[in-house]
Amino acid sequence: MKNRNRIVALLSVCLLIVLGAAGAGYPAEGKKVLKIAFASPLTGESAKAGTEMKDAANMAWEEAGYKVGDYTIEPLWVDVTTDPERGALALERAIIRDGAQVVTLSWNSSVVMSLMDVVAKYKIPYYFGHGASAGTLDEKWRSNPEKYSYFIAKGSAKPELLAANSYISVISEAIENGSFQAANRNVAIIGDDTDFGRSIGDAIRDSFVAAGWSKVYEDYFVMGTTDFFAQISKIKASNPSVIGGAISSPASAASFIKQARELGINAVIICDALSENADYYELTGDAVNGVLDSRPAWTEKSKTFEDAFKAKYGYAPSPFNGGHVYDYTHFFIKCCEGAIAKYGALDSETLYKFAQEVLLKGEITYTDGIVIDCYKFTADSAPSPVVGEGYYTFPVLQFMGPVINVVWPASQANAKFQQPQ
Repeated sequence: MKNRNRIVALLSVCLLIVLGAAGAGYPAEGKKVLKIAFASPLTGESAKAGTEMKDAANMAWEEAGYKVGDYTIEPLWVDVTTDPERGALALERAIIRDGAQVVTLSWNSSVVMSLMDVVAKYKIPYYFGHGASAGTLDEKWRSNPEKYSYFIAKGSAKPELLAANSYISVISEAIENGSFQAANRNVAIIGDDTDFGRSIGDAIRDSFVAAGWSKVYEDYFVMGTTDFFAQISKIKASNPSVIGGAISSPASAASFIKQARELGINAVIICDALSENADYYELTGDAVNGVLDSRPAWTEKSKTFEDAFKAKYGYAPSPFNGGHVYDYTHFFIKCCEGAIAKYGALDSETLYKFAQEVLLKGEITYTDGIVIDCYKFTADSAPSPVVGEGYYTFPVLQFMGPVINVVWPASQANAKFQQPQ
């Protein structure tokens, strides 16, 4: 009986080895396959954003025929939710069980923070973590660049480099030219209690205070909150001319904006990330009038993608979750092509080497994007993209009902800032 049990145990181990080999990307009959883990929140508060990202990435890969050179792409859609622990476990399963060889996409910064440890553990390259905006990711990466070198490049730049300059600039210029009659120089900060929300809040607060404004209120809330009346009453009592922060959940953003207007707040509201929801107007109605955001805007180059996306999926894409992901997916395809050309193979090792030896040295860029002029990374910018005019930068948008106008910088503006009534 003992010998029989040993034989069964040995056979089980052998079976696991065979399954593990198959899952680790060893295809039958010599077929060349690259297994990509597409990390996206497909359930939870960010499911809408995650689904749009999935659809945009799928469009780009379908255009490529899910092929790069003589490699067939096998997509592994991984629901990383909005919970860091669950997200890490989901990605770990995709690597161990399904043989994921490279990771891309994702959304919530706090989740990406946990995914960084997973790819470091298994030495799997992670390209273009899409919504990984929070500056805490850059700090974590720089705390141990060797360990976190498998987290190749963030899809988004540090909010300190974007929000810190853009919002205070448009408000200062509006005051100077008389289009904003500010009652005072008071600013209130509010947003998601997440790494991303606090990074945006810090950036807005610090930039306004540096410009001579007074912070009169600051608070953060659990993502998904929809009852803000108590907080808005306190904000109103602090008498701000500007209220600023990041609200990632569409339901939360709409609730905050509508309740603020219901309670008679006429301050300029900065709702960073609002335009990431293409259906924002259905949720906010005209309460959104005058609200500011800073995100990519559609360009003339975007029209073909917009039409094709809506025809395929039945809803309009947003510039960030749709256009931005579409751009980065094509950039990743270009990197895959580069890895094959340079090393003759496409796998975890060659994609990691390509990132270190080419991508992060600024030797490959993507200039055919529909929302950003040029995507580029360097050793100095890593893990964020190069930021600045002609590179990765966001204009300031102002919502007027279903219309989104660009109001800053002047070189991109199609309308002037309007003070909320």
